[in-house]
Amino acid sequence: MNDAGVIGRVTMKKFLIILLVLAACIFCFFMFMNNGKKEYATDTVQISDISSSITIKGTVRGRDERKVYSDSPNTILSISVKEGETVRKGQILAVLDIEKLEQQYEIACIDYENAKRNYDNMTALFESGSVPADSLENAKNTLDKAELVCRSYDIENAGEIISPIDGVVTKINCSEGGYASVSLLQQPAFVIEDQSGYILKADVKEKHVPSVYVGQDAEITSEAMGNITAFGKVTEIAPSGKVDQKTGSVVVPVTVEFDALQEKWMTGISGKAKLVLTAKDALTVPMDAVLENSDETCVYVLNKDKSIRKAAIETGINDGVRIQVVSGELEKNDTVIMNPGIYDSDL
Repeated sequence: MNDAGVIGRVTMKKFLIILLVLAACIFCFFMFMNNGKKEYATDTVQISDISSSITIKGTVRGRDERKVYSDSPNTILSISVKEGETVRKGQILAVLDIEKLEQQYEIACIDYENAKRNYDNMTALFESGSVPADSLENAKNTLDKAELVCRSYDIENAGEIISPIDGVVTKINCSEGGYASVSLLQQPAFVIEDQSGYILKADVKEKHVPSVYVGQDAEITSEAMGNITAFGKVTEIAPSGKVDQKTGSVVVPVTVEFDALQEKWMTGISGKAKLVLTAKDALTVPMDAVLENSDETCVYVLNKDKSIRKAAIETGINDGVRIQVVSGELEKNDTVIMNPGIYDSDL
């Protein structure tokens, strides 16, 4: 190997060493200028409008549902309707055997007449001084009780079970030869639903409630109805929340009402309602700046003096890029650190 090649390699090696030393000096210079502080990717807190959508799940029901009981626990002679049949208000659903009831009513009327005659006699005897006031009072009490028993019988309506509304018979819990249910503790004899319109009752998470309002548009779908979409509105928001037994979080029940103009819907099926949520002039931060754990949700604020503070926040809706800050120690134009999880051990 000639001397020129050796000299060239030595020169190149020295050149590389000088470059490395120079790079190290530049790095140290910037570290000194930054007082040893790290550089972070940041963004700012902004005031902006933000929109998002949520999907809530519930059960589809008729607009109105009535559970129908009998006025008397009598034997059912005949049932006039079938499940799925459309009925009108006042239509007979079932006919009852009231023969025994009529006999009981006759006995009650006889008891009343006897009590009345006895009271009239006692009144005359009391006025003549033949009986004391106690005897007259006892006769009056007996008459009052007999009258109440007699009037408790509604013979005119006791022989039939009538539909209270226009609708569809969705459930029959009685049979011919059985007894008609009269107590709210029992299953109703019939269930009638007004299916001229439908409702979906569902729960909304507590943090989304401020963006939900009566009159809000909703799109309703159900797997049982295939590709059909109905359009409705939020008609009711419960005045108080409740605890979701599955998650332990607070939710607020809402009611969505809709009409099925193109096709009749089934009731009792699962449904979903999509609500578009909008927050005007909301305080927002990038979603990548938010750090969530089991204890809290927070962001890290980079102050003007390069110090860092942790700010606990409560978040609302998001549009996939930015998220609403419902509460927390943040102000417009604050600087927040992006992806704080990367630096979490150093913050």
